[in-house]
Amino acid sequence: MEITLKQVKLKIAEEKPCKVTLSVSFAPEIVKKHKEKVAADFQRVAQLPGFRTGKAPLELVRQNFSGKIDSETLDQIFRDYVPEILKEKSLLPITTPLVDKVQFNGGDTSLSFNLIIERNPDFKVKDYRKIPLTQKTKVITDEDVAKELEDLRERNAQLTISEADMAALEHFAVIDYEGQVEGKSLPELKAENQLVNLSSPQTLQGFAEGILGMKKTETKEIAVNFPKEYPNPSAAGKPVVFKVTLQDLKEKKLPALDDEFAKDFEAASLDELKKRIQEVMTANLEKSKKSDLENQIMNHLVKENNIPVPDSVVEMQLSSLMNRTKGIMASQGMKADTPEKDKEFREKYRLQAERQVRINYLLSGIAHQENLAATEAEVGLEIEKYKSPERAQEVEKYFKENGSLIRSHLTDEKVIKFILENAKIKQAI
Repeated sequence: MEITLKQVKLKIAEEKPCKVTLSVSFAPEIVKKHKEKVAADFQRVAQLPGFRTGKAPLELVRQNFSGKIDSETLDQIFRDYVPEILKEKSLLPITTPLVDKVQFNGGDTSLSFNLIIERNPDFKVKDYRKIPLTQKTKVITDEDVAKELEDLRERNAQLTISEADMAALEHFAVIDYEGQVEGKSLPELKAENQLVNLSSPQTLQGFAEGILGMKKTETKEIAVNFPKEYPNPSAAGKPVVFKVTLQDLKEKKLPALDDEFAKDFEAASLDELKKRIQEVMTANLEKSKKSDLENQIMNHLVKENNIPVPDSVVEMQLSSLMNRTKGIMASQGMKADTPEKDKEFREKYRLQAERQVRINYLLSGIAHQENLAATEAEVGLEIEKYKSPERAQEVEKYFKENGSLIRSHLTDEKVIKFILENAKIKQAI
C-alpha cells in the first residue's frame, strides 16, 4: 500500500530540547483503507462454523473479529506511518517513539494520537580552549620509597614471644577477660586468648590503657564506660568492669631490610626492589595527576555548558550505576536488590548519572566540532596493542563485539589530549 502524508495532519503539541510531542490525526479514508485490507487478510485465514477456511463472508468476519481487526489496523498504521512522520519532521529518535492518547473509533474510522519522540540535544560546546588547569609538580623522592619499604616491612612483620615481663605500648597482649555490668556477667563480654595491640586505638576507651603495666599471669579489674550506641541495651551507656588476666606478651619483629627481604618480592637485590617501587609509585602518581587534570576539565565543561540531556539516556546510566553497586554489595554478602534500596540508589546516583551523560555529550560534541573522531587505523593499532599469538582470536572477537565502545573511548582520549594541548596549565606543589 502506498504511504503518503497528504491526508495526515501533523502539529507540534509540545517541544523541549530533548523531546518533541506531535499531535497526529488521520483522514478517515486512510484508516478505512487499512482496515479493509486487514479485514481481507483475516478473511483469508478465518475459521468460522459452517464455512471452509477463507470462505466466510467478509461481514461475518468483521463481526467475529472486530476487536482484533481494529488492533491490527492500528499496528499497521503505526508501523507504516511513524517512520514517514519522523522523516517528514526531520526527527532522529534515540529511543522507540511512544504512541500516547490514542483516540480511535473503528465505526467511523477516525484516528488521532500523540507521538512522543526523544532526541539528542542540539548544542555547540563552548569554552573548551584555554581552560585554566592546575598541575601538581610532586615527584617520587627517596624518602617516599623509604617509607614504602618500611610499610612493606610492617606488613611482613611477625609476632614473637616477648622476653619482657611487663606490658608496654610496643606489645601485643594475650589476655583472658570477662566483663560484668552491675555485677552480672554478659556472655558476649567473655573471651580467652584474645590478642590486643596496645599501641592501636581501641573501641573501648581505657581498656588497653588498663593493661599497660600489668605483669604476665597477673589478673586485674579494668573499668570502662560503654558507648550509648552499643547494640546490647544491658550494657549500652553503662560502666562495665572487666576481669582481665594477662597470659602472655608478644612483640612485632620486622624483617631485615636486605637482599634476602627483596627476594620475597621476586627482586634480585634490595636496590632492584627500590627501583621497582620507585617505578610503580611514579606510574601511580602520573596516573593520579592525569586523573586530577581530567576531573578539572570535566568540571569546567559541565559548568560552562549546562546542556539538556535526554531522560532515557540518564535512566540507562543510572541503571548501570545502580547495578554496579548492587553487584559489589552482593559479592560482599549484602542484600541490595530491594525496593527500598532501589529508591535509595536512585536518589543517591541520579545527579551523578546526569553529570556523566552530560560529559559524554560534551566530549562527543567537541570531537565533532574539531573533527577528532577515532579513525579505523587508530582502532586497528589499539587492537594490535593487545594481540598476542595465544590471544589473537579472543582479542579480535572482543573488539568486534565492543567496537563502538572502543571507538568512543579512543575518541574521548583524543578530545582530552586536544583540550590539554590547548589549556592554560599552571604548575603547583
